[in-house]
Amino acid sequence: MTTYTFIGKASSQSVMWDDPSVWAGGVFPNSSTADVVFPKITTSGGDIYTSFVNIPHPESFSANTVSITDNYLEIYERLSVTNAVNIMTGGEIDMLTGVLSAGSLRWQLTVTIFRGSARLMLLGPSPTRG
Repeated sequence: MTTYTFIGKASSQSVMWDDPSVWAGGVFPNSSTADVVFPKITTSGGDIYTSFVNIPHPESFSANTVSITDNYLEIYERLSVTNAVNIMTGGEIDMLTGVLSAGSLRWQLTVTIFRGSARLMLLGPSPTRG
């Protein structure tokens, strides 16, 4: 497995998943062996810097796992995750027209997991909270 870590972009909070400049190493994830990490990013003043990462129509991407903390993932088309999607503190997934398929889904008690009216397809056990 290969880990892809989101680093954000100081010039824009709204970015595209396939923008290599927002990923450590300069390559965006799109593989069933990709472990994708959206970590908490802080400014020099210590504030949380939240990014909005878009998967626009007609783009589709895949990953092995996705873990999102203090960032928003906006799915307008498709994200296929072989194993787990973990939504941690401050993380959010917005799906207005998109599809998220995942092996499992876990989220912290205090997060908003979805906004919108799209489809969630779980290939494994029921979602768990906590």
